Amino acid sequence: MKPGNRSLRQFLATMLALAGALMLTACASPQVRFHTLMPAPGPSQGISADAHISVDRVTVPAQVNRSELVVRKNASELMVLASDWWSAGLPEELRSSLVAGFGPGGADTPRVGLRLQVTRFDFVPGEEAWLEARYRVAALEEDNKLRLSCSVRLRTAVAEDAGDQLEALVLAQQENLRRLIRHITKAANGLTTEQECPLITEA
Repeated sequence: MKPGNRSLRQFLATMLALAGALMLTACASPQVRFHTLMPAPGPSQGISADAHISVDRVTVPAQVNRSELVVRKNASELMVLASDWWSAGLPEELRSSLVAGFGPGGADTPRVGLRLQVTRFDFVPGEEAWLEARYRVAALEEDNKLRLSCSVRLRTAVAEDAGDQLEALVLAQQENLRRLIRHITKAANGLTTEQECPLITEA
């Protein structure tokens, strides 16, 4: 066998081995699951809005501002779940959920702007989902420049024996968001009467 042919065969054999290894690695990679904070379509569970609420800005803590879901491992450790991602960036997930919860508003309803700063977005497997935030609603009408700043601290427990703990945590966070939407809607409705921040209720 000529030296040139032997080198060529060795090169081809090496490339085939590398290709096989890459295919095995690809097959062994876990499938990515995508999660959303948008609730499933169904009857509205919110309260009627007396204003058209536009979401101007949403910010989240840097620790969770990423594509992958982040859950708490213990008091000082967080786990980034490489196989579980948000369907959009977390700020956009929150924004979309808020917009869907507020609804379009009527043609003649007052306009209100919303700025939301999430200060805690926490998943504790087997226990609960936490959502803490500060927000400001501001009337956007020419004859009404009232503003109201409020804070909320929300938690929803999950069952320890839930089959899919991660799904249970995401659903719990959806419940926190539903309660946040109710809170913001009440605050926006009260801008015309200069009322204080609404109380947090379980319903």
